[in-house]
Amino acid sequence: MRKRFLVFIFVVCVVAVAGVLSYRGYKVWRHARLMRQTKEFLAKSDGRNALLCLQLALRSDPYDLEACRMMADFAELGRSPSALLWRQRVVDLEPDSITNRLLWARTALALGDVGSAQKALDTLDEPGRKTAAYHKTAGAVAVAASQLAEAARHFQEAVRLEPENASTRINLAVLQLQARDPVVAAGARAALESLRTEALRQLTVDAVRRNEPASALSLVNELLRETNSVFADRLLHLDVLRQAKSPASPAALAALQKDAATDPARTFDVARWMLATGAPRTPLPGFSRCRPACRPINPCR
Repeated sequence: MRKRFLVFIFVVCVVAVAGVLSYRGYKVWRHARLMRQTKEFLAKSDGRNALLCLQLALRSDPYDLEACRMMADFAELGRSPSALLWRQRVVDLEPDSITNRLLWARTALALGDVGSAQKALDTLDEPGRKTAAYHKTAGAVAVAASQLAEAARHFQEAVRLEPENASTRINLAVLQLQARDPVVAAGARAALESLRTEALRQLTVDAVRRNEPASALSLVNELLRETNSVFADRLLHLDVLRQAKSPASPAALAALQKDAATDPARTFDVARWMLATGAPRTPLPGFSRCRPACRPINPCR
C-alpha cells in the first residue's frame, strides 16, 4: 500500500513539473511571437497595432531589454514623459552600457527636461566621460542650458576624439560663429564652407524650424544634388515637402518606400518617419494590405 502511495506521489510530481515547464515554455513562445508581431506591424507603419503587441509583450515579460527599449522609442516619438521612465528602466536592466545612459540624456533633452538630461550624464563613470559620444551629448545639454562656453569646450573635445565627424565639427563651428573674436568667427565660416553638404542639411533644418518652406525646399533640393548625400537626406526632403504642403509629397513618399523595400534598415527608417509625422499609412512594397473583414479583433493573440 505504501509503495502504491509513493508511486502516486511521484506521478503527481512529474505531472506538476511537466505542467509548470509547459506553461513557462508557452509564455516564452507567446512573448517571442508578440515581439515578432510588433516588428511586423512597425514595418507596415501600423503604429497602433505595433504598440498594442508591444504592451502585451511587456506584460508577459516586463524585464525584456529589447521590449523596454522599443517602448522608450515609442514614448519618445509621442513626446510622452514616460519615455524617461523607460530609458531609466533600460539603464537598470543594462547598467554597464554607456549608450543607454546617453540615450536617457538625449531623450530628456528632446522633451525639454535639461535637468534630467544633466542627471543622466552625471551617472556616467570616468571612462564613459572620455568618449566623443559623451562630449557631443554634454555639448547639446550645455547649449540648451545657454552655457555656450561650456558647450564649445565639449564640442572641441569631441572633434579631437572624432576629427572626421562632420556633424560635430559643424556644431562647433556654429557656436564659434557667435564668438566676439573675428578671427575665430572667420575660421568658423571657413569650416562650414568646407563642410558644404552637412551645412546644407543644417541650413535646411534651420529653415524648417523658422517655418520658411520655400527656402527649405531650395536648400534641400541643392542638398540632394550633392554627390555625397545619403538616404536620410531624402527623409529630410519629405519633411520639407510636408511643411510646404506640396502636392509632390505622396509621390516622393511612394518612391522612397519603393527604394527602401529591399533594405530592412531603410524600411524601418521610413516607418519611423511615418509614425513620427502622422503620415497616412500605406503598405510598403512587398506587403499586402488585408481587407477589413479579415482583420482579427485582437491581432496580437
